[in-house]
Amino acid sequence: MIAKLVRFAAIFGAVLAIAFGTMAVAVAGFTSAKAPSTTTISIGGQAKLVDGGLNVSVTYSCFPGGYGKGGYGYGANFGSVRVGDLSGHQGFGNWNPTCNDKKQTAVVFVPGNFSSGGAAADAAVCGFDCGFTSREIKIS
Repeated sequence: MIAKLVRFAAIFGAVLAIAFGTMAVAVAGFTSAKAPSTTTISIGGQAKLVDGGLNVSVTYSCFPGGYGKGGYGYGANFGSVRVGDLSGHQGFGNWNPTCNDKKQTAVVFVPGNFSSGGAAADAAVCGFDCGFTSREIKIS
């Protein structure tokens, strides 16, 4: 009788292990699948020196985020640009993007004491989800 019980427990345990192992693999595969973003962003290759900083061109598209009518809520949509030049100067500029699932272009002012020449820039824009990019740019 005990031998039959041990045998049953072993078989039952193996069946459970196979069932839960298969389910764990299926769940892991489902949760690791990446859905395409609703947001795109790119930075122009040139930044223009202006009084007190730079003007950086950013092209983006984002889907509305937040709460309220049409998904537009307080602080729901956000954009930011960061620039660092070869002399070690850095600055941040923010803007309020228009998130309507259409391609937009914004010129973002980044305050700072920048030098002409090579620089690196990164940008983020958030609506329903967020998009990020970085690239080397030229300051003139």
